[in-house]
Amino acid sequence: MDDKTERKELRLKQIYRALLSAIPVLALMLVFEIVFELPPVVEALSSFVTSGHNDVIVYLIVFFLMYLQGTILPIPAYIPLNAAVSIGLVDTSLGIFGIWGQGSTWILFGVVIAAYMLGVATAYLLGYFLGSKAVKWIASSEEEYDKWKALLDGKGKWFYFLTVLLPVFPDDILCLVCGSLRMNFGAFFLSNLVGRSVGLIVMMSALTVIKNASAGFPWAAVAWALALVAAIAGTLVLKFRKPRSSSDGGND
Repeated sequence: MDDKTERKELRLKQIYRALLSAIPVLALMLVFEIVFELPPVVEALSSFVTSGHNDVIVYLIVFFLMYLQGTILPIPAYIPLNAAVSIGLVDTSLGIFGIWGQGSTWILFGVVIAAYMLGVATAYLLGYFLGSKAVKWIASSEEEYDKWKALLDGKGKWFYFLTVLLPVFPDDILCLVCGSLRMNFGAFFLSNLVGRSVGLIVMMSALTVIKNASAGFPWAAVAWALALVAAIAGTLVLKFRKPRSSSDGGND
């Protein structure tokens, strides 16, 4: 197998692993989306939140989930935020600009950011003291550590800031790698504070648009279902495809 064919096969294997990892996440997103669209569930949780000071319990649950998400558990932030919006912590009927005038929106924002920052600081310290062992423990792969270590070593702090802004990067692993590389903690903390604040504002605004535009139709659930089907189909195609030989590559 020549170098070109070998690189292509390696890229396809990486895509296969990414799709395989995405399947349980997408399935979880779909299940949560369906559950929190069910009127009995929404009504029951909304009643719970408006009774006494039970909203504090909800904030604590969100804090705990967001802390785990920033540390070691790949929980998509969309899940607890969508749940919080669905049960009425944020009144999406006010529109994008209206929700940012609510005190409850800023409480939720503060809870999530505080949990995020505590989580990423914990992950940084784990990486600082455990290095590649921490990444291997979470990702079950030292290859992941080597790949992201090489990227962060080569591209530096601005590249890391970009990974925080964009939701396509494995932020839990990257926080560990930053710690293992002894990245300046001030730059690391500021990148996460700014990047995650921007991401949270965008996500909460997007949830408001989705809730208002859905008009009772479960668009989000349909989108997650289609993404799940696409991921499963892509995984099956890549798994059962016939690897190309060097002679096949020479015919291109």
